[in-house]
Parts: sequence; C-alpha cells; structure tokens
Amino acid sequence: SFLIEGDGRYNFQAPHLSSRAALVVHYLSAIHTMINRLYINPIIGQVKIQRLAPSDVQRVIGSVLDKGLSPTTAGRVYATLHRALACAMKWGVVYRNVCDVIDAPREVNPEINPPDKQTLKELLSLVMVKPHGAAIWTLAYTGLRRGEVCALRWDRLNLDKGTMSIVGAVSRQDGKLVITEPKSKNSRRMIHVGDSTVAVLRRHRAELAEYRLSVGGVYDDHAWSSRPRSVDCWTQTSLPRHGSRCAERVGSSTAFTI
Repeated sequence: SFLIEGDGRYNFQAPHLSSRAALVVHYLSAIHTMINRLYINPIIGQVKIQRLAPSDVQRVIGSVLDKGLSPTTAGRVYATLHRALACAMKWGVVYRNVCDVIDAPREVNPEINPPDKQTLKELLSLVMVKPHGAAIWTLAYTGLRRGEVCALRWDRLNLDKGTMSIVGAVSRQDGKLVITEPKSKNSRRMIHVGDSTVAVLRRHRAELAEYRLSVGGVYDDHAWSSRPRSVDCWTQTSLPRHGSRCAERVGSSTAFTI
C-alpha cells in the first residue's frame, strides 16, 4: 500500500518496485518533506492512497487557505500531492489521480503600483546612504532583474560608453546563491544607462576601491563585493528589505517591489 506517513515520507510497500524506482521515491520524499509535514500530513497523513477522494484534496487546499496563506502556497501544496499521486498511478498503485478532478489554486498576481517621480526621488535619496544604495539605484533606472544586478561585474560595465553587458544572474541552487548563466539567448544583452546612473556607479566604484584598499585582501571583479574573495550574493535577499524600510520611512503606501 501507499501511505503519506506522519513524518512526511512517501512510503511504497510494494515488492515489485525496482531499486531505481525506490530511489526515485526517496528523492521525491526528500524534496517534498517540508510541504508534507506542514500542510498535507496533518489533514490526510494516515489515509491510504487508494482511499483518497477529491474531497480529501479539497480539505488539504482549504486548510492552507484557511491559515491565511497565499494561493501560490496552496498551488505548491496541490502540485506536491498531484506529483505523488501521478507516481503512484504510473506504477499501478492507484487507477486514477484524484487531483485531476480538482482545479488547481490560481495564483493571484498582486497589483503593481510603481512609485511616482517624487516618491521615487525620496526613496533613492534615502537608499543612497545605505550599503546597497548604488545597487538599488541601478535597479530603479535600468529595469534589470534583481539577480542580474547582483551578478554585475566591473569588466561588464563600460562607464565611458554608458553600457552594461548582462551575461549572468544570481540564483539559488542547492540552497546556495550562485552566479549562473542566463536562461535564454535573449537574456544575454547589452543595455545603455543614463548619465546619472553612470555617475552613481563611478562614485560607488571609487568608494569601494578606497574601502578595499583600507581593509586589504584579494578581491574579484564583482561590482558589489566588499569582502575578499566574495561575490556577496546575499545582496539578492537583502535588497528588498532595505527598499521596504526606506519606503516606510517616507510614508509610501506604494508597493516597493525589487
């Protein structure tokens, strides 16, 4: 039988499964353990998979939404359960996937209200005195993705011509933030930046060089790194925090999304 056990593990008790299939099951269990433990197991943790009904799936999704969590989280829970049942169906443990008769939770895209010119000016005046000021300015005036800004290197910036070559982005792999190649050909591109952004980057580079000289050590060519041999990938997660704090200080109700 196939159970979704209380400890979050997918447990196949089927003698006909090969060692490879068992390995796949173990891998899936490792990925979805947290979702199972928090959202699925408390509701249907001891129900045999052959006895699962669409109403059980509805109960799981409803419990997620009742906790005040977003439809996106509910969708991930649904996807986890759907994937587990799909594996069971493929291996002949069940004859149908009860998730197929349930509509997946729809993601609700939040309304984006960009700040007006005056609010943006006030926000930038505050962030420019912060360690991430130049990075947030670059985000505001170039339209780059957060990961692309965090991956910028000086050898990809031509401040004399006012251009940036976008050839990488910071992303999360195996729980770590790393610089990766662009996902598509169109993601590799060159953009032009305005004079004000060039001036901000020139000042940032001078201040960063002065700081590095005072601290010492060997640095790479990363545009934001203030530590020896470090790409400071933590910048990707800290930028929104600094931006939101500055938005609160100017009393802006505008969503400051980075």
